[in-house]
Amino acid sequence: MKKTTEISPLRKIMYYGGMILGVIGMILFFSTFLAFFNMDPFASSLESVMIRPVIGIVLTIVGSLINQVGRAGFAGSGVVLNPTQARKDLEPYSRQFGGMISDGLEEINRPESNNETIKVRCKQCQALNDENAKFCQECGQPL
Repeated sequence: MKKTTEISPLRKIMYYGGMILGVIGMILFFSTFLAFFNMDPFASSLESVMIRPVIGIVLTIVGSLINQVGRAGFAGSGVVLNPTQARKDLEPYSRQFGGMISDGLEEINRPESNNETIKVRCKQCQALNDENAKFCQECGQPL
């Protein structure tokens, strides 16, 4: 299977288009509250005030769905039930997520630069050993 790291232009358009639709829907929804305080000069009647939040909620939901399909692809988001295609659609996302996990693990496993190592010198052979060693690594005598 060919490993893809690029996302198709259609998926990018769907991702950003869904995001824009969601923002427009939220603006329409919250503009209703401005109309109730008479800050909105375009609110001429109660019907026009109440239709905006409904359209806003619908746009937000549709935008969210389009955004999800753009992010994960048709099969990856469950629109098309095809496990092989879903794996291929989700590969760029999985690769990015796996990269973030490996970056985090690398950050955790990074040794401290100012960590001092304490060594203990053997009385018999003068070799340096770790501080928690019970026997010398060179001669085997107890420390």
